[in-house]
Amino acid sequence: MLVFRYFYSYEDISCYVQLICISRYELKALYENLYYLNLNTKIIVYAESVTEKPMFREAYQKRRCLAPASGFYEWRKNGRGKIPYYFSPKNEREPLVFAGLWENWNNGNETLWSFTIITTAANDFMKPIHDRMPLILKPEFWRKWIAPEAGLSEIDKILEQPAGNDVLQNWEVSPYVNNAAHEGACCIARINFL
Repeated sequence: MLVFRYFYSYEDISCYVQLICISRYELKALYENLYYLNLNTKIIVYAESVTEKPMFREAYQKRRCLAPASGFYEWRKNGRGKIPYYFSPKNEREPLVFAGLWENWNNGNETLWSFTIITTAANDFMKPIHDRMPLILKPEFWRKWIAPEAGLSEIDKILEQPAGNDVLQNWEVSPYVNNAAHEGACCIARINFL
């Protein structure tokens, strides 16, 4: 299945977004051990260790991307089950922009493009729901994050500055979102409690 995602390109950052066709939302690194992984394997990248892991080293140094989003889901444990929540920017006129890494490789028949979002420890706003969250970049870091000439010491400092507690809003949504095949406005509709 083909999925379209938006990324900012360094050359077109003033044009808002550049559409790039991405075939999978999971990083497939050019790393010999990953060659044997199932293509459905999701790879989670932790901000705390991305600079140390050989698997991510080259992508971190050369292939950083921005992944704009209108929101994301997270689930809070509740006994045996989980309750879904939708998180979106408090300022609804601006997207959330996640720090990401991208890769491409040829499997013999086609070139596969993939990306992953870097996660970080949850801020105080997120902690009641989950202990991790996407690394949300402040607008002043967007250009630097994808700039090929940016020094790694500058990029490392960005990893240490997660979003503040005033960036997000959230609300509980229906378990309908638990099925990835479901789409539409009902997926982000607030659950109204009487």
